[in-house]
Amino acid sequence: MIVTKGYYPHGDATGAVVRNVTEALIAQGHSVHVAGLSGEKADTAVMERRGERITNLYVPEMRSRAQLMRDLKKKPLRTGGIMVRRTLAEAERSLLRRYRELSVYPPYARAYRRFFREHLRKETYDLVLITLMPQDAVWAFQREKIRCPWAVYQLDTYWNRGTDTETNLEERKAFERRMAEECAFVLTTPLIAKANGKLWPDLKDKWIPSEFPMVREAGKISGEPVFRDGRTHLVFAGALYPGLRPPEKAVRVIAAWKELVEKEPAGDAGICFDFYGGHQELVEAAPDYPGAKDWIALHGSVSSEEAARARETADFLINIDNTNPLQVPSKIFEYISTGKPVVNFVFDDRSPILPYLRDYPLCLTVNLNRMREDGSDAAEKLAAFVQENRGKRLPFAQIRERYLNCTPEYVAEQLVTAAGSGPR
Repeated sequence: MIVTKGYYPHGDATGAVVRNVTEALIAQGHSVHVAGLSGEKADTAVMERRGERITNLYVPEMRSRAQLMRDLKKKPLRTGGIMVRRTLAEAERSLLRRYRELSVYPPYARAYRRFFREHLRKETYDLVLITLMPQDAVWAFQREKIRCPWAVYQLDTYWNRGTDTETNLEERKAFERRMAEECAFVLTTPLIAKANGKLWPDLKDKWIPSEFPMVREAGKISGEPVFRDGRTHLVFAGALYPGLRPPEKAVRVIAAWKELVEKEPAGDAGICFDFYGGHQELVEAAPDYPGAKDWIALHGSVSSEEAARARETADFLINIDNTNPLQVPSKIFEYISTGKPVVNFVFDDRSPILPYLRDYPLCLTVNLNRMREDGSDAAEKLAAFVQENRGKRLPFAQIRERYLNCTPEYVAEQLVTAAGSGPR
């Protein structure tokens, strides 16, 4: 069983990681039951899909404020009730110590506890794997005292120092240690495995280094090409976050590059900087945005299929790195899988993403904190990179050879091997 947060039919990075591992496990002959959360009642039926069993637990508080505001006019009473429940749940997390210190969201934790209580006492599994941002599910599992082999798949740096984790850091690290003591193993990124191995030498064998299972060949993309206007399209596909993944300096570089290109005698058919994902109000707040509405397109949150189509038809893919020094954006592996040129904006020369992109030939890295204020020097590098790499693409066979450890098949084999070796 894989216990996660958002899964099918959700298209976020968490869902993609679980989907990739699940499909690889099924291809290897294993049976998988995925249990996730959903804010949509229609998603909550137990279902069978491509050989896997899926249970989505209905948690109405999971719906975002933006979703609720859109629904307020259509269903005022029901939506208003959910908004009140969300407000009360957030107050509960802020006021009660048992939730506050570990940032456990009460509606999620209660949904997991009910599921564990009702389900795991009836059915048995070789392994229960709690995945990604796992504090809510781990907290619930421990309190139900389920006697079942379990492990954790941790690719997020929830417990590590960084944005949003300074408060109660000591309590969170203590919780992480207790988690490692009780579970069979923790499959996690090499960076986190190394850091925690040094922090707790007596538990170093519990941390198994594993990469993101995101390097996979894209299937056939259905529908018409997304971009057909002749312009050069630079696509960012992923969520922005205040402080953690700010877009302002990247917008400044693209704006400077646009001015540079327009001065050339031959000119250009034009450019478009396309944003797909959440928190796009951060782009609108960028200093250069008011004059850029004609060449910046905000597409908002879209389905995984639409995001894949945008990546496939983009001319260049844009990555904006995290300011957290222990967090690797999972979307970079989806970029790599396309074989297309990547412009990688980072904030630190020690960014954990750099070792991955060192082996990727079609990549330009720009340190946004080391460029001129107006971005002109970075724009010159970008202009040269675009001219040299426009239309280039690496074959997937070459990508797979370079990034074998990041394929779902490799990670699934790691997981099965670790599960078969017994408690550590």
